[in-house]
Amino acid sequence: MFFYEREIDRFTKFDDPNHPAAFGKGFISKIYQDRDGFLWLGTKSQGLYKLDKRAQKLTHFQHYPNNPNSLSDNSIRAILEDSSGSLWLGTGGGLDQFDKRTEIFSHLKHEPGNHKTPSADKISAIYEDKNRTLWIGTSFGGLNRFDRQTGIFTYFTEREGLPDNQVYDIFADEQSHLWLSTDKGLARLNQATNRFRNFDVNDGLTHNEFNHKAAFKSANGEMYFGGFNGFVRFNPQDFADSDFQPPIFLTDIRVLEQPLKTERNITELTALNLSWRDYVVSFEFAALDFTDPKKLQYQWRLEGFDTDWIHGGTRRTATYTNLSGGAYVLKVRATNVDGVWTEAALNLKINVTPPFYRTFWFLALVALAIGVLCWLVYRNRINQLRKISEAQTRFTQQLITSQEAERKRIAAELHDGLGQNLVIIKNRALLGLNKGDDQQRVARELGSISESASQALEEVREITNNLRPQLLDRLGLTKAIKALCKKVSGVIEIESEIDSIDNLFSEIEEISIYRIVQESLNNIIKHSNASDAIVTIKRDDRKVSITIEDNGQGFDVGNVKSSGGGLGLVGLTERAQLLGGELVIETKLGEGTKIHVKVQSYAFRRDAT
Repeated sequence: MFFYEREIDRFTKFDDPNHPAAFGKGFISKIYQDRDGFLWLGTKSQGLYKLDKRAQKLTHFQHYPNNPNSLSDNSIRAILEDSSGSLWLGTGGGLDQFDKRTEIFSHLKHEPGNHKTPSADKISAIYEDKNRTLWIGTSFGGLNRFDRQTGIFTYFTEREGLPDNQVYDIFADEQSHLWLSTDKGLARLNQATNRFRNFDVNDGLTHNEFNHKAAFKSANGEMYFGGFNGFVRFNPQDFADSDFQPPIFLTDIRVLEQPLKTERNITELTALNLSWRDYVVSFEFAALDFTDPKKLQYQWRLEGFDTDWIHGGTRRTATYTNLSGGAYVLKVRATNVDGVWTEAALNLKINVTPPFYRTFWFLALVALAIGVLCWLVYRNRINQLRKISEAQTRFTQQLITSQEAERKRIAAELHDGLGQNLVIIKNRALLGLNKGDDQQRVARELGSISESASQALEEVREITNNLRPQLLDRLGLTKAIKALCKKVSGVIEIESEIDSIDNLFSEIEEISIYRIVQESLNNIIKHSNASDAIVTIKRDDRKVSITIEDNGQGFDVGNVKSSGGGLGLVGLTERAQLLGGELVIETKLGEGTKIHVKVQSYAFRRDAT
């Protein structure tokens, strides 16, 4: 874009009334000349202009939302060319660096918690010191120190002693102290100590607010800062810091908002004992510098509670609530009237007595009680496991004895019954052979052989039935149990009500159920002296319930087991457990016996998995 020169009297005007971005459309807020002689004109809302007077050319730069290489914002608040020739721009939308060769803008915008970005997006001042460090003044974000080698921004705000977080202009004096204009007076930063000394109307300023900023540093080092109510001029060399470090004393302690009564004067206290019931405690303190007490700044830290120093500004009271039991140290430090912080701080040792349930001895007793309880639980569990192991051992021994007795019984039956019949068959066969000419004798011997063979076969069936019920294979579980009840009915009266339970259990489980009924009926016949018995088997979708009761003499379960005669009862219990069920025996002497067994069907367990 070219501009037109019009001379009226002694003034030269540069404008282009036919162009929408002409100066008449924008408020010029900054004018800066770089080392190449170009003028850079920052506007309040129309972006940046570059004025090349020799080429009679005006170049306009603006923010374009779809172009990341354009200005970050059209409001230009600060312009600076650094020692390397880069142009830095403070805008209303962040800090921009402009490459004059490629005409590309790069941006640094505020991101909360990210110290590689400025503390705020509204940049109001940019300054480069002799160490090539950039200092950035912001609106509401305080002062920033930008280390371009690391890319790290260090923030200085009211927390660090700055009088206000609005920084308008920045200059450095001969001692490399930075002078800043704010809305609450002037501030001087000592770069060696990072400490501020602040000046306001009490130091001779005509006003504190520099919100209509105007600043200038003359060749002889004098500085001029102007604002809404005029301007001030001063020589930084006239402001030497005082080395005076005022002592700091406690002036008041309040517990639960009531003054604390102490035997000694509060200013002499070095230690304080509090209770956990004192859940609100306030400390008031003062630094003894009477030059201008209103300018003194305070910081405090409760060691054991605070992780860092708390900057209180001119506030002289620190309040803490709900302190846990333990030892603390309250430390307080202050500035003198020139903003120099004291090296030594006030130290007050504080001991807070915890409630009894948080004391060491109580926690130790609780830990001991828990330990004893765990030991008792452990011992009880060990004893239970030992009893279970002993019971299992006794059952195993009884089972081995029973198996051995069963083998002897089977051997005796084979020898006395089947063996004897076989001997008879052999002898009859020999007699028949020897009397072959006597047909009647041979016929009689063959008849005896046939009878003996039939008896032998019946005994074999009886033996094998004891090993595995043949009825299960031939009739199924339901009919086998009914047949068993019918067989016993020849000895005592049996009533039965049996639902069909075929195909509800595995083959092994069917044997266990059959044996439970068989063993129960055998016990009734052998031991109960009963005349009547009832067998009931009911089923639903999930469980099968077996009840066997008699009107016999009953028995004492404990005495039977302790006398060693409870193998049958133990066997019933073990079979019920193998089925995943439970067995309950109800009996009293003279009142009969009732046995309940409940088991889940195999089909239901299979479907559930």
